Amino acid sequence: MAKRWLRSDDQFRVAVAIGLENETYVADSWEAIAELAEPLRERFPSMAADVDAWMARAEPAYERLKKGSFFEQGAQDA
Repeated sequence: MAKRWLRSDDQFRVAVAIGLENETYVADSWEAIAELAEPLRERFPSMAADVDAWMARAEPAYERLKKGSFFEQGAQDA
């Protein structure tokens, strides 16, 4: 659902979808997030700071995903 909402023209749905990033992966990779971000900034200029914050929150999670699962990396850090 969140992946579809990120491509929506509904600003509220986009805001909800970028808020879910703390709870789930809404794209398959960091590169996919970056590809989604630019059109969001263009469609909703007033949300540019929110999109930037979303990307900043998402980047570490996608780096962990690249290295292994979120939980495996978290266990190694403990």
